[in-house]
Amino acid sequence: MWIDPHAHLDRLLPESSPLSRQGRAWFDEAMRVVKAAQGMGVSGFIIPDVTSRYPRRQSKICKATPNCYRAVGLYPGHAAEAEPGLEAWLERQVKEYSVKPIAIGEIGLDKRWDLGPQRPVFRRQLDLARALDLPVILHVVRAHAEVMAIFKQDGPPRRGVVHAFSGSVDEAAYYAKIGLYLSLSGAVTYPQARKLRRAAVAIPADRLMIETDSPDQPPAWLPDQPNSPSALVWIAAAVATLRAEQTRAVLDRSTAHIKALFELPQEMR
Repeated sequence: MWIDPHAHLDRLLPESSPLSRQGRAWFDEAMRVVKAAQGMGVSGFIIPDVTSRYPRRQSKICKATPNCYRAVGLYPGHAAEAEPGLEAWLERQVKEYSVKPIAIGEIGLDKRWDLGPQRPVFRRQLDLARALDLPVILHVVRAHAEVMAIFKQDGPPRRGVVHAFSGSVDEAAYYAKIGLYLSLSGAVTYPQARKLRRAAVAIPADRLMIETDSPDQPPAWLPDQPNSPSALVWIAAAVATLRAEQTRAVLDRSTAHIKALFELPQEMR
C-alpha cells in the first residue's frame, strides 16, 4: 500500500463549478477518486491546507477514508487571509479539531504573487511548527533563494518536505543537506522540464518522495485533465526510469519516508 502525501481531495471540483458548493457533490467526487486510487494500490492520503475555508471538508473526507490525514496552514496565494489570530486558529486546529492535523502546510513563498505579504505569514507559520514540533509542507515556486535566506537567518525547519519540487540540482542539494525531503509531482514527467529532471536524478534516495498534488500538476499524458492520486504510480514510474530504478522500489521508499516524516503508523489500516 502506497501513500500520496499531497492530494487536495477537498477541492477536486473547480471553484468555478456550481457543483463545488452544492450539497454532497464535492464529497462524492472525493470518494470516487479515493476508490479509484485504492484500486491502483494508493491507499493513504494527506490533504494539505491552502486556505482557512475548508477544514470541515478535510475532516469529513478523512473520517470516511482509512489512512487519510490532514495538514493545516495558509498557502502563499492566500496570505491575505492571515489575521493577528492566525497562530491561535491554527493551534486550535491542531489541538482541538476532530481530525487533528499532522503537519503545518502547505506554506511558503511563491513569486507569482507579491512576496512582501507572504514573508511574515510564512515566518509565523514556521515558528508555530517549531513550537508545536510538527513537520512542515513547503510550497516554493521561483523563490528558492528567498526561502533559503529565511532559513539561514531564522534557522531551517526541524522536519519537513518541499512539495512538488521544481528547483535545480544545487537547490535540491541544499534542502537535502538541511534534512528536508523533496517530493516530485507530475511536472517531472514532461520531457521539456530538463532542469527538474536533472534534479530528480540527483536527489539522494533517502530524501525522495513522490506525490500527485491532485487535482493540480497532471502528468504529461493528461495535460488538460484534473490530476488524481491514481497517477501516483505512473509519476513514480517516470521518476524510476530517470533514476534507473524499479517503480515499486521508488514507491515503497517514498511511502517509508512519508511514514517517518509525519509519524504515521508503520502498519496502516
